Amino acid sequence: LSQEEMALLVSSLRLSRSAAQLVKLRSRDIPSDQAFHILAMWRRALPAVTCHPKASQLAQSLAKIGRPDLAREVLLREAELSLT
Repeated sequence: LSQEEMALLVSSLRLSRSAAQLVKLRSRDIPSDQAFHILAMWRRALPAVTCHPKASQLAQSLAKIGRPDLAREVLLREAELSLT
């Protein structure tokens, strides 16, 4: 994800701006590390039981920021995991 896409993802996942700044400080300028930490923060912030699966919420946010390719990948991997 590019810096712009990560900023949109933070907004779409409803993470606070301070959380995004903390990720930038921890991960410096490594985009893959930043994306990982953003997703980890989002996942920890979710309640243990939600009405929508986490993968579905993530896929919706990825599609919203213009990355339907990643959204499809998330949903395909989730489907594979549910079959096993």
